[in-house]
Amino acid sequence: MCDKSDFILTFYLLFCLLFVGGLFGFDALIAYSWWLDVLMLFLIGIIRG
Repeated sequence: MCDKSDFILTFYLLFCLLFVGGLFGFDALIAYSWWLDVLMLFLIGIIRG
């Protein structure tokens, strides 16, 4: 079961990711792919939690 706050946090993180991608370009995000892997694991943990 998921809280509504979990979904809000997930969308907030995704929005921040897209915002940073828009500022610096997605090449910069790909360069930090290890950070994206950690973020995705965190999001999956929230969704399944």
